[in-house]
Amino acid sequence: MSPKFHERFEISIDIEDARERFVNRIGNRVFDDLFEHSVRKDDLLKAVADELGESYMPIFAFEAYTQQNFYKTLQAIEAA
Repeated sequence: MSPKFHERFEISIDIEDARERFVNRIGNRVFDDLFEHSVRKDDLLKAVADELGESYMPIFAFEAYTQQNFYKTLQAIEAA
């Protein structure tokens, strides 16, 4: 198996940058694409709000609950 891209080109990976990119990818692909088209979006948002201890507000998107925070994003994924 070939080394990972960053290893092949000797690019160092900053953990905070990697976390930010992860949060963005989850927002783009999971929250926006998958959950936005869910019939039960309100139930998913309620589960996320409950997990994070936030008040449920149906007008909010997932990012309103996770606030682009890595750990909150992981909790939101688990709750959903």
